[in-house]
Amino acid sequence: MIQKTGDIIHMNGDVGFKLEEIPLDDRETFAMLSRGEAIGIFQLEASWVRDFLKEMKPGRLQDIIATVALCRPGPMEQIPEFLGSRTGTPHYLHPVLKPVLEETHGVLVYQEQILRVAHVVAGFSLGEADILRRAVGKKKKELLDQMEDRFLKGASHKGIPVQTARAIYDLIQKFANYGFSKNHAAPYALIAYQTAYLKANHAKAFMAALLSSVAGIQGKVGLYLEEAKRLGLSVLGPSVNKSSVEFSVEGQGIRFGLGSIKNVGGHLASAIVDERENGGAYGSLADLAMRIEGRYLNKKGLESLIQSGACDDLGTRYANLEGMDGALRMRNLSSENQPSLFDEIPAQPVLLQAGLFGDEPSRARVSSSEEIALDVRLQWERELLGMYFSGHPLSKYKELLREKTTPIPDLEFVHDGRDAVIGGRVSSLKKVVTRSGEEMAFVNIEDDYDTIEVIVFPRTWQKYRSLLVKEKVVLVRGSLEEQEEARRILAREVLEADLLVVSGHNP
Repeated sequence: MIQKTGDIIHMNGDVGFKLEEIPLDDRETFAMLSRGEAIGIFQLEASWVRDFLKEMKPGRLQDIIATVALCRPGPMEQIPEFLGSRTGTPHYLHPVLKPVLEETHGVLVYQEQILRVAHVVAGFSLGEADILRRAVGKKKKELLDQMEDRFLKGASHKGIPVQTARAIYDLIQKFANYGFSKNHAAPYALIAYQTAYLKANHAKAFMAALLSSVAGIQGKVGLYLEEAKRLGLSVLGPSVNKSSVEFSVEGQGIRFGLGSIKNVGGHLASAIVDERENGGAYGSLADLAMRIEGRYLNKKGLESLIQSGACDDLGTRYANLEGMDGALRMRNLSSENQPSLFDEIPAQPVLLQAGLFGDEPSRARVSSSEEIALDVRLQWERELLGMYFSGHPLSKYKELLREKTTPIPDLEFVHDGRDAVIGGRVSSLKKVVTRSGEEMAFVNIEDDYDTIEVIVFPRTWQKYRSLLVKEKVVLVRGSLEEQEEARRILAREVLEADLLVVSGHNP
């Protein structure tokens, strides 16, 4: 992704850009991270890590190294002490620890610090200190008892009181279970800084590369497109006449890549772009169909291009869908060296698939109007692009959802069993009866970026069933359950978004 960003920067005129020459003290980069604006940044984009950055306000690379080491299960228990020491006065159990822990404000953060503490306090060799570290990790009581005796004797020889030495040993035992290696954290942090620098100083190129890197991952595409908008970048929809295969920089915005449209993929996208570059822009849907070989462009691919808006330059989606079968027939007849019968083929009304959520697709009737209904276009865009371009059904609730909920893609950073609040539109639900004869429901909730299943057990269902109605916008509080990389919410409480908007966002 970093390499791709550099390539885009070069293509857009800055041929002298070199990643290895970027400054490691860029003020704009650290200001951006201090605001918690780390979506898309390697290792730092989880919502709780962004909150940590806002409190920490990093100002040097060492701060990012510490962030990488602390912001993971286990070490995160050190975060309150770390932040307090950083803004206050660091506390050292003994002055001999200051040279070892000064960089991290008196708090053990790295595994390497354990080795140095054992060395300066008790005279352990670094090899002996590593045996201690591993003994703690494996909870070998007999060995730990032996090491404690040696530690206390060594500290005594250095004039450190037994009580102080015991407190330091207890600290080592507590921390060695989950300490993170600085040798690992440092290169992670360097990559994190590089991606942050590119976002802060080359936002268009960075966001285009970032979006291309998650092509096909619907939740991530939607999340990053929203971040691009927040950065003030215009996000342009896909177009067979303007899009590249991947996301690209266009003017002051980013153009959606054809290869990121569901059911289109890289081969068809490349064929469309290559043909356009060689033969010029496409003048009509029939022109597009005639110029792209059948091995690349089938009915499903063309339908997806139309429904996503990529063919809007060639006519309305209604008109293109009505002409789709005729255009493909003309292409097939032409490829067989038969006379074109296109003018003799009456355009047949197309049954348009509108139900893109749930197991059974519904059908929308084609009316005599020149365009498909807005709600149907929005469904298509959400399914095929991962976001909306024609409008947004959740725009009224945007501020509420931003303030009170965790975006569904961010749930990947929430640990199994932890509480979370999500919000969005009820896109589908299925009611079932348990063995005891009670009714419960499986509900799909859709936010700006993705969809998640919410399980509503009988007691909760009886209490909130009137709110869990298709198309209603709600907030759901519950615990996260993770099974085989799939995440779902076990609901405990449901709140109606409309009431929260009226009441001033106070659940």
